[in-house]
Amino acid sequence: MIPALSPGTAPLPIIPLLNPTKEDPSFSGVYAAVLQDSTEKIQRKKVEFDQKSAQVNAIKQDKIEQEQVVDSTPFAMLFAGIVRSLEDVSKMEHKTNDLIQRYVDRKASVEEVTMATAQLNVSMTLLSTVMSSFSQSFKEIQNMQV
Repeated sequence: MIPALSPGTAPLPIIPLLNPTKEDPSFSGVYAAVLQDSTEKIQRKKVEFDQKSAQVNAIKQDKIEQEQVVDSTPFAMLFAGIVRSLEDVSKMEHKTNDLIQRYVDRKASVEEVTMATAQLNVSMTLLSTVMSSFSQSFKEIQNMQV
């Protein structure tokens, strides 16, 4: 059985297990150590990510070079040109969309947006015309009797 406290006994002070105040040097020391450890881990992860990115980019570049060596037929060269053109038009579209967003945020003029939109329209029309002609020519070649 636990003996009862006498009425004259002062209660024991309640001490928190952790006192996260700026005045407490032990807390700031622990915080600084955790922050330093986290910063080091982030730096290590960043270096690892950069190394992996470099490896992946090198592999991609090797594959692209191999494909360029293999694709030396006229059809493959035409097809590669159309793909490059599609990528260029896609980049132009992203640029125009960003410019429109800047215009909405009042950071670009209406003239810039109009010019970019007109250039995009002309590029898309030209590309679609070339692609249609290319596909029509390819169909005609396929239907030729030898």
